[in-house]
Amino acid sequence: MGNSKSLENQQKEFGSYLKQRGVAPEIGASYWKLIDLYSKFQNDRVKHGDKVIGQEVELVLYLTGTFIRFLLTLK
Repeated sequence: MGNSKSLENQQKEFGSYLKQRGVAPEIGASYWKLIDLYSKFQNDRVKHGDKVIGQEVELVLYLTGTFIRFLLTLK
């Protein structure tokens, strides 16, 4: 987004980015909700807890790829 804010502090910038690219508001809201839950999981379970099971690691890996892939398709 061209700034030094953390992922969870990019909601306004991210919303503008998606809107400029014609993404439906419902998709933008869904994407942001997933990002919010994703970052909370990372903070609670990974960064500050180390309470992750193997199956969750795989899910988070694929979610990360999906988030990135979506943004790449918008370029």
